[in-house]
Amino acid sequence: MRQWEIHLFPFEKERPHPAVIISNDERCLNDDLDYVNALICTSARVNREAKKNEVILNGADSLDWKQRFAAT
Repeated sequence: MRQWEIHLFPFEKERPHPAVIISNDERCLNDDLDYVNALICTSARVNREAKKNEVILNGADSLDWKQRFAAT
């Protein structure tokens, strides 16, 4: 796992959902650590440009549909 990769997060009560890894590579590659930081992606069905705190991801990012994640 590396920074900026997209992985499915295995929610217990919902279907797995894409998440963008935001921890740095040093943390991601450290076998002594159990957790990394990630931003959960949400489906975007809006007809507008991304806000300043949003990024639109798509097939170029290895997703089958447009996803949006927002940093708050």
